Amino acid sequence: MDSSLIPYIIMKMKKTGNKFIIFIIISIIWIIIISLYSSYFSSTPRDSFVVLLNGKAMLNSKILEWDKRNKLQQWDTIKTIGEKSLAVVEWGDGSVTRLWWNSRLVVEELFVSDDVWKINISFDLLSGKTWSNVISFIGEESYFKQTFRDNEAAVRGTVFNVDLVQEYLYVLDHKVLLTNGSWSIFEITEEKPFSLDSFSFIKLEEFIQNIKDKSFDEFNKLFDEELKAELKVKLEESISKFKDLSSVEIASLTDEKKQELYDEIMARYQKLNFIDSQTKDLFDKKIEYKTFLINIASDIQKDVLIESTLADLKDTIDSKDYSSLESILGILNENAEKIKGLDINSYFDKTVIWDDLKNAIDKNFEILENIFGSDISILVSEGKLQLSDIEAIKNAAKQKIEDGLNILLDK
Repeated sequence: MDSSLIPYIIMKMKKTGNKFIIFIIISIIWIIIISLYSSYFSSTPRDSFVVLLNGKAMLNSKILEWDKRNKLQQWDTIKTIGEKSLAVVEWGDGSVTRLWWNSRLVVEELFVSDDVWKINISFDLLSGKTWSNVISFIGEESYFKQTFRDNEAAVRGTVFNVDLVQEYLYVLDHKVLLTNGSWSIFEITEEKPFSLDSFSFIKLEEFIQNIKDKSFDEFNKLFDEELKAELKVKLEESISKFKDLSSVEIASLTDEKKQELYDEIMARYQKLNFIDSQTKDLFDKKIEYKTFLINIASDIQKDVLIESTLADLKDTIDSKDYSSLESILGILNENAEKIKGLDINSYFDKTVIWDDLKNAIDKNFEILENIFGSDISILVSEGKLQLSDIEAIKNAAKQKIEDGLNILLDK
């Protein structure tokens, strides 16, 4: 090699080395930028979608393909076209809104934070009918609203449908606060159909016989059961990830730490809110989380949580399964003063509740006696148990439930 070339080669290697170092530095910078970008967007709001289930529908000017999820944006218009057409909006928190045939809505808001702590969903129904199953609890700074003809329906964890063809709003679970154009507010509770024509309540018998769209109702109930089943499976798969609350010492927490913990637990509770008493393990976990949230909540937060506990109590009584009753009554008993300001009658029918309770307890004890009948007979024959003891247990159980419910029903 010509010795005169050595300085040139060394200089080129230095330049190449510098370029390599610069390349490495730039690569590292890009990796950091991409990492930050991914981190930021991994916590952005959950997406909402529309899916065509039957017939024909359009998203803005686009014809939807059957069973294909289409991402929604603010101000999108969804329209079902022709008889037996059906589309469903899958909101980012797991709630759904189904559009019956020849219906049209505009998406106004669809913000759902990644931790489901803040939910801002609203849409305007322009024609036709919708069925919404709002599964989330929806706390402060959050809402799910449906507007139609200058009216607004606001809900918290509710199943309801709005029919602009037959001019009614019907609530199947919980309640809707309806505000009309004159800012009058109507509280519409379960099985109290409301006329959107006269803005008055409709007699239930008349509604069922002459107004209610029975096929729409039955169809959506079937779909709701499938939705609940899917959500329960997902929950059961992830239940081990739920935070253990037994070791948390609330008294030692500062107000700031309480709020941080409240936000964290509320995000988890949102996933449990739709669970009913028929799923025992998940329902008990739901009540455990709710009890904890009430203990660290502010007064405003606490009011909403306690009112939702009335819905849990109603569900428990309706299901005739009282295994979680003591926990629920414990919450209500400790917050008796706040309960006095709530409309208990919107949840319970006083004329039948006592008979329902007593019959359910008698039935449960009869089942126990059928299962352990031979053992009970032996204990009686040996003088270790009196038949009157069984009756005493029944009466004590009835009295315990009645004492707890007297707080609510003021009997």
